[in-house]
This record gives sequence, C-alpha cells and structure tokens, in this order.
Amino acid sequence: MAVKRWSEQEIAFIEASYPTRGPKWCAQQLGLSRSVVQKFGLSRGLKTDRRELTKHYPPKPTKPSSLELFEKFAVNQSPESAYTLGFLWADGWLFHTNRAYNIGVEILADDLRNLSETFSGLLTGKPQFRQREGRREQGALRFSNRPLFEFLVDHDYMDKTWTSAEKILAHIPENLHKFWFRGLMDGDGCFYAHEKRRLTQASIASGFEQNWRFIETIWRKLGIDTYTISRSESRMGNKSSEIRMAKGANIIKWGAFLYGGFGFDGIGLRRKFEKFQQIVDLIARERPQIFLN
Repeated sequence: MAVKRWSEQEIAFIEASYPTRGPKWCAQQLGLSRSVVQKFGLSRGLKTDRRELTKHYPPKPTKPSSLELFEKFAVNQSPESAYTLGFLWADGWLFHTNRAYNIGVEILADDLRNLSETFSGLLTGKPQFRQREGRREQGALRFSNRPLFEFLVDHDYMDKTWTSAEKILAHIPENLHKFWFRGLMDGDGCFYAHEKRRLTQASIASGFEQNWRFIETIWRKLGIDTYTISRSESRMGNKSSEIRMAKGANIIKWGAFLYGGFGFDGIGLRRKFEKFQQIVDLIARERPQIFLN
C-alpha cells in the first residue's frame, strides 16, 4: 500500500485546523479519507479540542426520555400536544408486544410532511414513506413509549372507535380543547363545499358503534343545534358512522372555534383550514345575512 506523501501546504493546513475542526472536516477539505488524516494527526500528536469543535458542530438535539415525553402529553400540556392527542384519537394506533409499547400513525405522506413541525418532539419515530401502485404515497411514524402508551390506554385510546372521549378531554385544560378537536378534524373530519349546488357540509367519521356524545356536547356548547348521525355498511361489509352538519351558520361556528388563532399558531393542516375558508367565502356570497346574526 502506497504511503501518503504530505505537501508542506497540507501539513500546515492540518496542524492549523485539526485542533479546532477535527479530522473529518480536514479530510473533506483535502479530499482524503478521515482515517488517513486521523493517522497523520496521531503521528504528530495533534488533538481536537472538544469545546472548539462544538462551536462548529453544535450537538444534535437529543430525543426526550420516555418520562419526559409522557409529561409533555399528561402534565406539561401545550397546544401542540393537545392537537397531537386529538390526531391520535382520529388516526393513531396502539400495539403492545412483550417488549414494545408501540404508538403510531399512518396518513398521507404530504400531510405527515406538513405536520412534521407540530409533531416534532412529540411523535418521536422516524418518518417512513411508501408508494403502493395505484394509491397515493403514505407516511408513517412509529415509536415505543410505555408511560405514554399506558396513559393513552387509561384514557380510552384502545376503545376510541366506539367510546366517547370524555376522559381525555377532562384531562386537557379547556383552553386547549380547540387544538384537540382541530387534531380530530384533521384526522377524521371533512369540510365539503360544492359551489354549483350551493352545498356545504362538515362531518366526522369513525367506527360503526362510535359514541358521539363528546361531539354533541361541544356542538351544543357552541350553539350548533342541527346535525345528523348515520351508521352504514358497504357492500364489502365495511361499517362506519358519521356525524354531519349542513347548516351554514353552524359550520361557521364550528370552524371559528377550531381555527381561532390559526394564522398565529399554524398548528394543523392548512388544506383543512383553506377548505373551511372556501365554505366561508361561498356562504358570504350566497347567504351574507348569516354574518349579520
């Protein structure tokens, strides 16, 4: 194996830079392997000053511990954690094995990318993406956290397709409830507008046996007085239920509650907010009297 012959310029560069920038950076600048530069540095007695190195390479942020992550959801709650809990109620899943307490979501890849900032430090799994033939690209997050898993189970997340959400809502401060419901709408909700038919709707879908009491409660509190609950089974045997409103004034009340401050906090899917804004614009053109009440 040929021995590397060092030029005077290379020697001077390494002796000047090695202590503060380290062998990896020096190797990149010289177009050499790190091991070659490191071996040369050792032969010259060069050492890297870790304090100087961190000035150029700040340490990577560490993931929160299991307990720290649990506390973000259960104790030190924030708009982001409340939103994430609502989203998990809609699209999250729990799976326990002998060694793992898995929590995850699988949604449209574009939505996962758009929610990365909101989920940062909360859903700590590494995003994974896959493209199936004939389907839109999907994104998934999965991680294991026993304290958080048990907290979610204690608050009915294993039974969320049929039970009402009073337990988790009672645990979240009332001033953060709009973020929980915003997360729920981003996961399982839909705003719909058809301009030619002058049709507007807002709905939330779930399992066939879903207890909708928690939605009825917040809607009554907001003065939403007209809605329907339907349960259906497809020809393929897939069962589902849906709670839906179609009255324009009610949709505006619901959206105003969900999206108050959205322009400031930016938490959630902008496409859902923009669909609600489309409904507002349609109603303003066709039924402006609603805004006078």
